[in-house]
Amino acid sequence: MITKDDLVAIDPLTGGRDASFSVLRRLAQIGQLERVRRGTYVMRDETGVLRVDLASLIDAVTPAPYLITAGRALAAHDLSDQHFRTAVVLVASLRRPFEWRGDRVRYVLAEPDRIWGAGEPSGPQIATPERAILDSIAHPRWGVTFSQTVEALDLALGRSPRFAASLATATKRYRNAATARRLGFLVEQLAGPDAATPFQAL
Repeated sequence: MITKDDLVAIDPLTGGRDASFSVLRRLAQIGQLERVRRGTYVMRDETGVLRVDLASLIDAVTPAPYLITAGRALAAHDLSDQHFRTAVVLVASLRRPFEWRGDRVRYVLAEPDRIWGAGEPSGPQIATPERAILDSIAHPRWGVTFSQTVEALDLALGRSPRFAASLATATKRYRNAATARRLGFLVEQLAGPDAATPFQAL
């Protein structure tokens, strides 16, 4: 992958920025590069395959803090078998959306202290199952239907007896009483009143 930052290293080899862009255009013309958006290109490997996945591409072009959430995060954790064509990404400063091989990246502005819940400290910042479920319940316009969210919640509760407690902890940090009520009710219906007890204080 080549971004504007990489051009600093390329310029001395080509003789300058104009020459670097000329090289990139020629590589694109012969099919070695595919343009993502202005200033960002993906290079094919030695077999001619584009091996960059959308999460890695988002990671390369989006400044921290950011968080990939909702449907794409649920799918990343195998909590949904749907292919969500739009990746919702929380960012602290507004970015231009872009498309990559049929998938769309939608940036949503959020306060920096609301961008939390990534599963790994490095690499693509993908929301944990707890955060992805919270965002899906709280923001249905982000592309996850209610039934898809309930299915994801049911799967997550079935995988770990501690999931309800960790979801309650995340819900407390989320600071949304309406979402807490919905989730408490759903957890009670899916896993019983004992599992829903941590939600009563919320």
